Amino acid sequence: MHRLLLGLVLASPVAAQTAAPAAAEAPANVPLLAQMLDRCMATHAVRLSRTDLDDAAIHAQASTGCAAINQQLRAGVRSQMPPAEAEALIRQLDATDRPNFMALLQRIRADRAARANPN
Repeated sequence: MHRLLLGLVLASPVAAQTAAPAAAEAPANVPLLAQMLDRCMATHAVRLSRTDLDDAAIHAQASTGCAAINQQLRAGVRSQMPPAEAEALIRQLDATDRPNFMALLQRIRADRAARANPN
């Protein structure tokens, strides 16, 4: 969900030239954080899709459970991109987060149903 978009943006020459490395610590590994966030959200989706919760509640719980990774990801994006580009990317991530998660829930349920009825 997130890692492809972030990988493309952070690989751009503009991002590479304007990234300001932290003096005392290594810069955040944004693609790794994006992958971690994807896996965290997917793990919650798989587990919670087996419960009686509705999709909105599943998304809310997954978002809460993955909040620390999401905060690290956002901080990494902000530290490695010009402010306007970072905020535009974060707005785009926010806009696609819920629709992507709902599509993931649908795929999980469809796969689970296909395995239950292997005709």
